[in-house]
Amino acid sequence: MIPVKIHDGLGRGHDVRVSHAGELVTVRGNYDVPKTASMTSTATAYNIALPKNSYRFIITGIILNADKNVSATDGAVVEIYEANTSTSTTQLKNLFTLNIGKNTTVPITGILVQTTSGVYLNAETDDATVNITLLGYYLENDE
Repeated sequence: MIPVKIHDGLGRGHDVRVSHAGELVTVRGNYDVPKTASMTSTATAYNIALPKNSYRFIITGIILNADKNVSATDGAVVEIYEANTSTSTTQLKNLFTLNIGKNTTVPITGILVQTTSGVYLNAETDDATVNITLLGYYLENDE
């Protein structure tokens, strides 16, 4: 068998290949890069992902964990948003608003959310301490 790999040549991460078993396999071509933050204060911007020139971040999953300090009655509200700076609480675009209870871990998978090129991805909470892991990859902008 001749190993074959086909890609778009534009760096967009679209790959097609034939496996050793002769199967046609399509993959996006990029591995997830985990980005984490521990939000220990309320009403504070926590940067999760920095902008990369000519790239946008694609979110493929989120893992939230609220510790024992989060309110047992109200839980914590977490907002994930695009911003102009890594310390900005001003939201250019809200991507997610999630509620999580005390001593809880919530994995959110199977998503594919494209963010705007050149923005910071920040998060904030109304009840500390919440840990966040954002899964995703950088994808070159279309030409």
